[in-house]
Amino acid sequence: MKDISSKKDIEFLMRSFYNKALIDPSIRIFFIEIAKIDLEKHVPHIVSFWEQQLFRKGDYKKNVLQIHNDLSTKKTLQKIHF
Repeated sequence: MKDISSKKDIEFLMRSFYNKALIDPSIRIFFIEIAKIDLEKHVPHIVSFWEQQLFRKGDYKKNVLQIHNDLSTKKTLQKIHF
């Protein structure tokens, strides 16, 4: 894959990641049962987050660390999940 240089590239990468993660039996529980993400609603948020982190633009306003801390209290990630 070429270097990430646009919002479109970020979306491609995020969709590729989630397409694999959501079918992986060892981690899909985190997305489907714990976070209960709706992929079509989630992708714009995660793309906005990464656009802000990588390109210093975008409109992401949520506290991503708090969101993930809250989720981690429901089920702890183990070494195998990485």
